[in-house]
Amino acid sequence: SSETVAEEIARRGMTCRLRMPSVGFTVACFWSTSNNLQTLVDNSDSAAFFPLHNDVRVIADHRHRGFSAMKNSSIGDKAYLEYADRTETYTCIANFKGHNTSSELTDNDGNNVADMYPGKLIMYTCNENWQNITITVWE
Repeated sequence: SSETVAEEIARRGMTCRLRMPSVGFTVACFWSTSNNLQTLVDNSDSAAFFPLHNDVRVIADHRHRGFSAMKNSSIGDKAYLEYADRTETYTCIANFKGHNTSSELTDNDGNNVADMYPGKLIMYTCNENWQNITITVWE
């Protein structure tokens, strides 16, 4: 029998599982601090899940771990965060190139993404290096 998300959460200590059917991708999300973020994104089937200001939540992972699929998200695509007791549904509202300054995520004009999209779910992955990223925004 296949393991349920609730069983996987209990076994692995993960927060939830991200499913993105439109781009054929799924990954386990683990609550992250600055101390464990690198380890989480370096592990297979493991993305970092953390808060920013303005009630923004972020999911980040390496592109070579499959998260490059996120770059193919289109406006209107659905993503699902499956928790032990519920599933949250999100719709893609933006997909753009930006930057990771190590203290904030910005668009190409230097605007803080958490200020631009309060209360939203942000996903990002690296492009040619960790500072140049693709950002998708979900509500």
